[in-house]
Amino acid sequence: MPAITINAPKGLLKILILDIASKSPSSGVEIAQRISKMTDSMWKPSPGSIYYILEKLLRDELISEIFSTAKGQKRYVTTSRGKAQFLLEREALTPSWKKHLILTKLMAEILGVRFDSNLSGT
Repeated sequence: MPAITINAPKGLLKILILDIASKSPSSGVEIAQRISKMTDSMWKPSPGSIYYILEKLLRDELISEIFSTAKGQKRYVTTSRGKAQFLLEREALTPSWKKHLILTKLMAEILGVRFDSNLSGT
């Protein structure tokens, strides 16, 4: 079976970075690893994409930088402003993506794939 790759929609990487960094301070490498794991290695954002967005989020004060002396690397954490921005962007995406999720649930049923999610709630 050929490898499947994901072409993520514009803005998804930014939202994922804000979400990941809001859960725990994370380096760029850790963010890439988490996204790869979340997508079963089907999406591996390039370091250039991740660090470009991290720099923009820093300039916009949506994340802040923490230097870890133990590992000698920068880690990023979402600021309160970034958390508010994340919630706004998530809310804006909900109506259009809900349709995609419902179609995905139908396809999963046809293919016999277990899909556990409550799509009726927001």
